[in-house]
Amino acid sequence: MSTILNNIGRKRTEMSRDKILIGQNVAAGIAAMREGVRSPAWEYYMTQFARDDDGTLDKAKLARLMGSDGTLGDPIMDRKRAYLVANSICGDTTYTFLDYGCDSIDDGINGAVCDRFLSPCIPENQSAGKRTAQNSARKIVRRTAKKKAVKK
Repeated sequence: MSTILNNIGRKRTEMSRDKILIGQNVAAGIAAMREGVRSPAWEYYMTQFARDDDGTLDKAKLARLMGSDGTLGDPIMDRKRAYLVANSICGDTTYTFLDYGCDSIDDGINGAVCDRFLSPCIPENQSAGKRTAQNSARKIVRRTAKKKAVKK
C-alpha cells in the first residue's frame, strides 16, 4: 500500500511525460483553491493523490486530504494541504516540486508514524535520521567553506 507522498511522486512522474496532464492539474488546483477545502473541486483535485497504483481510492487518505479526518484546523496538516494545492498552480514547469512541503502528511494513516515537524513518514520497523533545519544549514555552510578553502 502506497502513501500519499508516494502517490504524489507517481503523479509527478506521470506529469513529466504529458504537458496536457500538467495543464489539467494546474486548472484543477486553481479550482480547488478558488472554491475551498470543503468544495467538490477540492475533492476532485485531492482524489488523484488518494488513489493507489491500482486505482483504488483509499478513503483514509482522501479524508486526510479533505481534512474530514479531524485534521481540518490543525495548522501543520492545513499547511501541507495548502502546499499540495499551491504547488500545482505555481506554473506549468513546477510539477517537479509537487511534493514540496508535504512530508509527513501521512502521519497516522494506515499505521504510518512520523515526526510531523522534521521528516517524511517511514514504516514502523525502520528509523529515520532526523535532521533539523539548523543542522542542514550548518552542513551547507561547512561544504561551502571547504570549497572556498580548496580554491585558495
